[in-house]
Amino acid sequence: MHLRKRQLAALVSVFVLCTACGGGSGGDDATGDNAQRGPEASASPEVPPPVDPPHGFRKKGKQVGTAGHAFMKKEHAYHVFGDAVVSMSTDSKDDQAVRVRGLDGQRRAAFTIDSLSHIAYPYGVATKDEQLVLTAVSERIEGTGTEKDRDSLVVTARDAMTGKKEWTTAIKETAERELPPLDDGSVSFVDANAKTILLSAEPKPNFDEEVTFALDTDDGDLRWTRQSFSAVGLDEDTVIGYQYSSYYPHMVGLSAKDQRELWSGRETERYPGGTVLDGGLAALADSAGTYLMDTGTGKTKAELDAMAECHFDQKSTVICGAAEAELLVGYDADSMERLWELSGDDAQREVPELVAARPGVVYVNTSDGPVTLEARTGEDLDTDLPDISLVDVVEGYGIVVPESGSGEPVSVYAHRGTA
Repeated sequence: MHLRKRQLAALVSVFVLCTACGGGSGGDDATGDNAQRGPEASASPEVPPPVDPPHGFRKKGKQVGTAGHAFMKKEHAYHVFGDAVVSMSTDSKDDQAVRVRGLDGQRRAAFTIDSLSHIAYPYGVATKDEQLVLTAVSERIEGTGTEKDRDSLVVTARDAMTGKKEWTTAIKETAERELPPLDDGSVSFVDANAKTILLSAEPKPNFDEEVTFALDTDDGDLRWTRQSFSAVGLDEDTVIGYQYSSYYPHMVGLSAKDQRELWSGRETERYPGGTVLDGGLAALADSAGTYLMDTGTGKTKAELDAMAECHFDQKSTVICGAAEAELLVGYDADSMERLWELSGDDAQREVPELVAARPGVVYVNTSDGPVTLEARTGEDLDTDLPDISLVDVVEGYGIVVPESGSGEPVSVYAHRGTA
């Protein structure tokens, strides 16, 4: 579970990717407002599909994006979805360059955003028929006469391969809908699927004044706006999040269509986080612990007395890792029975850092480098992986962001998986 980070900025441009996002600096030339398609790859022998789940990775990866500054590498400076990556960096004119690359390193769309705009990191959506890249920009609407100036969030959709603009929606401040200050760092994408896009505007440090917007993925129509609500993610047509009706928020499930409350759950400590897992589960956490929830009912199925990051292996196991508590635990996804545990009390094995999970396989980083574990038992599987800085594993690829102590933007690489 990636604990939800407070993301950045205010630009909402939604891009329809016919093969998803990528980024990168170096020789990419971003082109103005119209995204441009990267050069066609030359004819080459057919390449077999990547191995999934990978039990190893090629030592050399393909550059697929830019991670922003090193301390942001596990946040939203780039986003992997489908078979691509979208990322953003500053070009030679100090404009923000958004670039899309496939996980195979092939260039896709590229476009720039005026540097004077407040910008959210781009986000991607992979559906059955298409892929979308989401971005977000704020505009200031000057009032006339005695009318005050107003903020507006402009949402745009583009095709990721051609850069063609699909739709644009402006979320304007009205007497009924007040927008928080749209400074850099206050607006971010939370989640998106084939039907719904969730966007958050969050004034700092007043997190309980967060506003969540739900838009239609197909045409950008604004379905609803909810005040004092912090969305965690989507499980099909259900929005999972926290409602601030008092000093302490409580967990809720809402209809993505009309924000009707489907269930109301437990009260939490301040500033909670979490993520929605596949399989009808969500891992919600606060300073007191982590709660594996049924997204349909809001009932707690298992608890961990530590703030943890959790992953579902897309098969039968949920793995949760709490770095500060030195704990790694595997649960059966149906019964929530605790299958195995590694703790700091174990004299024979270290507690590794949880990275990701694929069917039957858990990916972790140890003091000696990355290792895979058997998801149902926690036993070591592959201990001779190349010494790469894994930050995620997706279908057929390991995502790597090399460490950098300089504070300068660093590149994102995709390492093809092997058997």
